[in-house]
Amino acid sequence: MTDLILPNRYASRECMYPGRKPMGNVKIDWSHPMTRGLTNFVLMNTATPIDLVTGEIGTLVGTPEYGGGDPTYPSPGRSWFFTYVSTLSGDGILLGKFKNTTGDLTVITKVKWTGFSAIHNIVAADESTAGHRVFQFRLDGGNPQDLRLIVFIGGSAKQLVTTGSVFPLREDQIVGFTHDSAVGQNIYLEGVSVASASDTGNIDPDPSELSLGCRYDSGPKEPFNGNMSFMGSWQRALSAGEHLSFKNDPELFLVDA
Repeated sequence: MTDLILPNRYASRECMYPGRKPMGNVKIDWSHPMTRGLTNFVLMNTATPIDLVTGEIGTLVGTPEYGGGDPTYPSPGRSWFFTYVSTLSGDGILLGKFKNTTGDLTVITKVKWTGFSAIHNIVAADESTAGHRVFQFRLDGGNPQDLRLIVFIGGSAKQLVTTGSVFPLREDQIVGFTHDSAVGQNIYLEGVSVASASDTGNIDPDPSELSLGCRYDSGPKEPFNGNMSFMGSWQRALSAGEHLSFKNDPELFLVDA
């Protein structure tokens, strides 16, 4: 399948590492091999989250807030999107309908947990009704905590869970997953596979609301409890080496706008 070549979009360089690569507005360098199959790359800017691939501005639902910056990498003007589990309505960012067209999928995001209780959806496209279910990527709270991936294949939910993991509070972590229609699933933590399964087949090509920090089902559900700085999705299965290279440098395909 020929990859779709998308136009350049740009945004201010919020919540990225200071002193490395561009310091002003950024855009995607589509000549970089890691952009093959890239369909979303969302940066959490000070006022609005923007998708550098589509140019879409995310819709805030509930009462999400922006923090005053990442203390690990202090830099003026940088902030994080974060939501609280304690709000009655839940919080999140909506990015419009998500539809998988290749059967394969990768999602990577940078998070910082601020608390654990029940179910915290990190990224999801699952409206809980037939024909609108694609995936959930979430953290199940308690102690220990488990990352859980749910993908829908032929209308059936296939689950992969990490077991016995304890995630540190208030520390940056790169988390992600890959679904390879010919091989199965992997969950990645800090660029390393920590769980795998062999449920094969194409992810269902159903349109569903793509949401960050929650799962959207007639409103935000199961809100994320922590901070998020970016989210990327690819409609292909990234290799283990690509996961590790992205963990080592999340800005590897961003250049000056």
